[in-house]
Amino acid sequence: MHFHDCFVQGCDASILIDSSKDNTAEKDSPANLSLRGYEIIDAAKDALEKQCPGVVSCADILAMAARDAVFFAGGPVYDIPKGRKDGRRSKIEDTINLPPPNLNSSELIRMFGQRGFTPQQMVALSGDSAEQPFDTTRNTFDNDYFNALQRKAGVLFSDQTLFESVQTRGIVNAYAMNQAMFFFAFQQAMVKMGVMDVKEGSNGEVRNTCRVIN
Repeated sequence: MHFHDCFVQGCDASILIDSSKDNTAEKDSPANLSLRGYEIIDAAKDALEKQCPGVVSCADILAMAARDAVFFAGGPVYDIPKGRKDGRRSKIEDTINLPPPNLNSSELIRMFGQRGFTPQQMVALSGDSAEQPFDTTRNTFDNDYFNALQRKAGVLFSDQTLFESVQTRGIVNAYAMNQAMFFFAFQQAMVKMGVMDVKEGSNGEVRNTCRVIN
């Protein structure tokens, strides 16, 4: 969910906003219909508002939830900066910024490169097991995704192309063989992604509830 938020308008919790009669929000885009866990973010926001109302943004909660989910699933520990503000816009048409599932390796390298990610970081972000229905250890954060690509078990074209392309096959093989290398690249990529186009000051707000703009 954090990825789907950050790659649209930056890490501003726009993915959490509900649609209204006048606006179809990002979460109702076909690219986002498989996302789950909104109620977890809601619960965290409710608890924080009781202790320190108007202080912690939904964008920060989403970033911290992604970090903690990785850790509790056995993945690497990494720290993230805080202080993001919540955005005031969420429109379905903005999800055109998400990578479609039919991109080849060259297109993925170019798209992620425009956001400042190296090929190694792009491939590492693809290895998030929460996004991979074919991952045999889906509830554990590990490098099984890359082993699956070696077995030609990628579900999406944009997954399997990472192994089929000479541009990224070596990275896939390295991560399949060395989980620590994958973890290190993933840490770097998540920290970088977490500060993409963040809203600060008057450019954002701290929502009272994550599903509705103040």
